[in-house]
Amino acid sequence: MSATQRIPVPVYPSLENISTQLSLPQLLDLHLEHNPEFPLYVFANDESDPDRLTEISILEYVRVGAGAGPQPGEIVAIVAVLDSFVYSALVAGMIKVGLVPFPISTFLPPDTIAQLIQGNNIHRIITTDATLHSFLVSIRENLDLTYRAECIFEEAPGLSILYPKLGRDTSQDDFSPLSNPFFPTDEGKDLALCMHSSGSTGVPKTIRFTHRAFKSFALISDMIHQTGRKSRLTSLSGKPIRIAGFGFLLLLLLFHSSAVFTLIASALYGPSTIAVFPPAVTQPGALPVTATPDNTIDHLKRTKATAILCFPHFISMFARDEKAIEVLRELDYVITGGGFVPTNAGDQLVSRGVRLRVTRAATECGGPTLISTEDLDPEDWSAFAFTKRVKVRWIPYGGGLFRCQFLVRIPFDLK
Repeated sequence: MSATQRIPVPVYPSLENISTQLSLPQLLDLHLEHNPEFPLYVFANDESDPDRLTEISILEYVRVGAGAGPQPGEIVAIVAVLDSFVYSALVAGMIKVGLVPFPISTFLPPDTIAQLIQGNNIHRIITTDATLHSFLVSIRENLDLTYRAECIFEEAPGLSILYPKLGRDTSQDDFSPLSNPFFPTDEGKDLALCMHSSGSTGVPKTIRFTHRAFKSFALISDMIHQTGRKSRLTSLSGKPIRIAGFGFLLLLLLFHSSAVFTLIASALYGPSTIAVFPPAVTQPGALPVTATPDNTIDHLKRTKATAILCFPHFISMFARDEKAIEVLRELDYVITGGGFVPTNAGDQLVSRGVRLRVTRAATECGGPTLISTEDLDPEDWSAFAFTKRVKVRWIPYGGGLFRCQFLVRIPFDLK
């Protein structure tokens, strides 16, 4: 779709109650029927034509998984280096056909990855051999000999395979939807996705999400309600909502729950348009664009984003850059989390009119904090509140401290 076309007002999927909320496979079908032209991703093209944008419509995104038949239940690991919207399509396409994708960090040691693979009885691993060859060899060597013989390391489909027309796909193009589509029969038991903990407190653990648990991410997300629902696709500035997701996409970080939530859950359950870096993995051995403070600000301007999620480290850098401040103050939200934001950096940005929000989140529960706090003084930017969609209990921990517990009815399988 051309970025100059009028953005269609989408049909919104229900987020009122988890029992009526659609699972991801159902959601993709709803969008294909009602919102095929909605721009899911947008990126700026090369610098020779900086004003030209490319949009990936929901139609083009959903077609990625159309060629496969239903394959319910099998967990498939992803240990690969891919562009963000290619990685996203790979994960969503797997879920659509009933596979259970397991994005795994390439920052983990090979022996740890081997443990995750073998511990979850995984026999298919999607990879990019040209960029990770020696790393993948080490993973294989750490698998038991007999188990290794049963594993298949498959090359991830490339950009030209998943997006052959890259932003130019239309409903008139050939398309054969799944003849026997997959839908979870028991959302409380059927797995949708696996992720792993960071390993900061020990060996990384597998976190298994059922379809019901995965869609609960969207139910409690204030970002989805604020940017996709409350505003009805109109930002504070009057521009179409466009969330910049590249501010936290450091190289190889697409395994992280923040990326999965932003690029898939927020994009599809909003629906919201996510601004991403242009594709760079166009041939074997190529690497995605790595986010830096400078290229983040550059692509913020070029993609006309109205909000951004970024690392705390970037906040410190932005606070010392006058040009960055001028760009950020025009946004609806500058959202950060996952680390400490220096008080002087946050105060500097807020004093210049930047709408800074700090969120708290976890792989197990998503992002239960509010990003829109109309009753909060801008100077209290480091404060946060929990959405009423989650039940919070504070347990005395001693020394005037309390342990925060989120009460859920959805079991999480930790292994």
